[in-house]
Amino acid sequence: MPLTSQRKKKEKKKPVRSETMWDTTKRAIVENNTVTLQLARVSQQGMQLLQEDERLRGTQDNLCKQLGLLENSQKVMARHSKGHQKRGEPSLTPELAEWGWLRVDGKPRPRPTCHTADHPHADGELPRAAAGHGRGRAAAEAERLRLLLSQQEQGLLQLQKDNQALRRGLRKGERSQRDQLNLQLEQQQAEVRRLQQQLAEEQKVRASLEKALAQATSFLRDVMQQMQPDKEDGDFDVVFQLQCKEMLQQLLVMLSSATVLSPRWLGVPIGGASPVARTRRGE
Repeated sequence: MPLTSQRKKKEKKKPVRSETMWDTTKRAIVENNTVTLQLARVSQQGMQLLQEDERLRGTQDNLCKQLGLLENSQKVMARHSKGHQKRGEPSLTPELAEWGWLRVDGKPRPRPTCHTADHPHADGELPRAAAGHGRGRAAAEAERLRLLLSQQEQGLLQLQKDNQALRRGLRKGERSQRDQLNLQLEQQQAEVRRLQQQLAEEQKVRASLEKALAQATSFLRDVMQQMQPDKEDGDFDVVFQLQCKEMLQQLLVMLSSATVLSPRWLGVPIGGASPVARTRRGE
């Protein structure tokens, strides 16, 4: 009865420990998958920042092209204004159309009739005034465009600085987070390996115990069959009873070693002599 109850207790405890080890291993695997997903999310954020940087570079190139076009337009307007100023002619610009002397297509309109005696300087003063007014408006427009371009350049420089600062912060944070996640991943992998090794050892011990219990059961069954009384003789042989007692003591030592000390004691052969048996034999 004590051997049977002890075997039942062992069989009840082992599945619980194996189930606990499996739950711990499963939890470690889930945490490993979570860390992997976090790394993928950080990599995706890095790709988005790289795309944003490329977009800003494209915007910078477009602004540089616009700046070049504006500078060329300003130079052309300056040369055009100087040429007309030397010839004493008004600039052929759309702004002068409101004065009534030139059309938008550059062809002159008919001038209003006036008496030169009453207005001796009418033929020369109005074109000069129109030309001066056109040059002033062109210069003001060029100055406005130059100011707008300067503001855009400053905004672009600020965007580049912010982008660089953001990229540096992101690299630093990403590196720190990656190092931390790698450390956690290594720790979890080490824990998983340790738990798997411990689970394998537990399964090995359990298999050894089950093997020892099976051998003990078979051994006891053989002993009980041999201990049945002979109907012809009507009594037991004394020598046979002593041998059975010694074999039972040997079996008890083997089971105690297998369940308490270590699985290596399971290697003791069933038919071999145990230390207790040798002691009693010496007595």
